[in-house]
Amino acid sequence: MIARVWHGWTTRENADAYERHLLDEVLPGIAAKGIPGFWGGFVLRTERESETEFVTLLFFESLD
Repeated sequence: MIARVWHGWTTRENADAYERHLLDEVLPGIAAKGIPGFWGGFVLRTERESETEFVTLLFFESLD
């Protein structure tokens, strides 16, 4: 299994909209491409003092 990790940051005020974008558009858009070996993904959210961090994990069967 291969995991691809992506980090992103936004203001706390934009965090809810950004999370909806990732969950409603980005992940389904990747899944809709029908990439062979794509197993799915997760979005993790961490509230920081002055910003919100997102970590997106995408899982693939192999590098192919």
